[in-house]
Amino acid sequence: MNERLHRTIVEAAGLAHGGDDVRILQCSSSGPTGAIILYAWAGAEPFPRLVIKTPREPSTQHSIGREWKIVTQMRKHDRLASLMPMAKMRFKIEGTDFYAYEGLPGQSMVATLRNRLLTPRSRLVRRFAEQALEVATLVHTTHSHLVSGDDIARDMLSDLAWLESWVPTLPLDISSRTRAYAAVIASATLPLPCGRVHGDFTPSNLLIRSTKRGSPAQPIDWEHSEAERPQHLDIFRFISTCELMTRRGPARRAAFRRMGAAGNPLLDSLFLPWLARLGVEDAAYWRTPNRLRGLWWHYCVHAARREQERLARPAEFQDSTFLRNLVAQASL
Repeated sequence: MNERLHRTIVEAAGLAHGGDDVRILQCSSSGPTGAIILYAWAGAEPFPRLVIKTPREPSTQHSIGREWKIVTQMRKHDRLASLMPMAKMRFKIEGTDFYAYEGLPGQSMVATLRNRLLTPRSRLVRRFAEQALEVATLVHTTHSHLVSGDDIARDMLSDLAWLESWVPTLPLDISSRTRAYAAVIASATLPLPCGRVHGDFTPSNLLIRSTKRGSPAQPIDWEHSEAERPQHLDIFRFISTCELMTRRGPARRAAFRRMGAAGNPLLDSLFLPWLARLGVEDAAYWRTPNRLRGLWWHYCVHAARREQERLARPAEFQDSTFLRNLVAQASL
């Protein structure tokens, strides 16, 4: 490791006069737009003292830097400060920016699922959903209000307009299907919550120390947080990634079909109770098949836009995970 980088990490960890017992592990998030992540432990500490992020590609600097701005701003609010790690130090070495945050105890839900021994997957996922419900409620109620279906439809169409301007090869089926589902959502007579979102609310970004009831979860990776978006986008992202995590091949294809089904058990353990907590009087109204498909489509269009925003240049839809998923769903 670069000697200057090592010294700076030791200093940020509060060990400026020592550092011989500091252990540093390098990991990387998946995909070309992800980050290189360094975890730093001191001595025999069970959890990292620091987490240091730097962009894998210089062109994706905006994403990593945005998280720093979001965390430093949101920690100024009392109710939000406990939801995110403390931003410790920002520094530059040989032209590369690094962002150091406090380490948090626990492991991600994905790691917990992979490391399980006897617990059935279905039981563990239900427990994850219970923990996610508590976190989502806390995050969302810091700023939330109910808006009409017409407002939600406008949000969906805004994401579509962005994609149409950014991706020249966007298939017409995606545009026409988005407009059709926007019309379904706009005709709804019950509202949906809108306000602060985490933006990447997945089992990979929720740390837990136990799966016991009442055990808290801690959200990390806030670079996609926004102050005013439809909040069901967080919930549907969690459900979709719960279905897909650790699955490959035919099991993954089956998960894609199951995630949008009205019988998905995560709707009962997460989506419907979340709606009730956020003030929607008849949560089951949004479970009817056509409205539910509309909300899922909204999530997929939004996720496709977010994926494209992280790129330095437009991607062909064949090279975009979410755009390929939209094309596949449009043919169903």
